[in-house]
Amino acid sequence: MWLLCGAVSLIFTALTLILSFRGKDGGDWAAICALSFTAITLLLEYKMAMEWVCREDWTALSDVLLTMFTSLTGYVILQILLNAIALGIRRKKRSAG
Repeated sequence: MWLLCGAVSLIFTALTLILSFRGKDGGDWAAICALSFTAITLLLEYKMAMEWVCREDWTALSDVLLTMFTSLTGYVILQILLNAIALGIRRKKRSAG
């Protein structure tokens, strides 16, 4: 499920960038959806780790947690940067036009 939410957040981020480059309205709601699905993805990942703790599956935690943290950190930074770029493009186009 977290993979699906992560993919949806990337789709909304791409939509935000596309709408920003074209100068069309609707980028705000797409950015909100992208960041919301990013948060949901993080929560689902946390839930998965929590379930491993409840089952005392320490092997799964030790194998996956470090890589998962690094990947999710990069994912969140990428999402924030791309949405910030889209916001900057929209502001620039609004002030110019």
